[in-house]
Formats: sequence, structure tokens, C-alpha cells
Amino acid sequence: AATSGNGTVQLAAFRSEAEAQKAWAGISKKHSALSGKSPTIVKADLGAKGVYYRLRVSGVDAKATCAALSAKGQSCMVVK
Repeated sequence: AATSGNGTVQLAAFRSEAEAQKAWAGISKKHSALSGKSPTIVKADLGAKGVYYRLRVSGVDAKATCAALSAKGQSCMVVK
């Protein structure tokens, strides 16, 4: 399981909130590092690029969580 902390990681970005929620269902089942965590979906309007929904998880040791997820093939980035 992810070490508790005050960090946030972003797992992916999608064109709709529904896609982000669907992705969370799959990602959270696949990766024990996310056990017991809840997602945050952040709407980001990128102007000409369009609107994206960023799938994030907070309350984790961000570096350790991303390292664990990356080791299992899940993209991840620390959010500052």
C-alpha cells in the first residue's frame, strides 16, 4: 500500500470526467499502492488544446508511490 503523506500524484489525463472515473476503477484494482485511496479528478481548461480531466491521488508519499506504480508499468507524475 502507498505510504501515507501529504503528496499528490497524477496518474493520467482524459477528455471526459467519465473516462477518468472508468480509468480509476481499473488502475486502483491493478495497483496495491493505491489501496484505500480515493481519486480526485481536476478539470483543466487548456485553451486551444481543450478541456482535460486530470486523475490524481492525494495523501500519499508522492515519490514512493510513483516509483511503485512506475515499476509496474503505470505512468505517474508528482504534482507540486
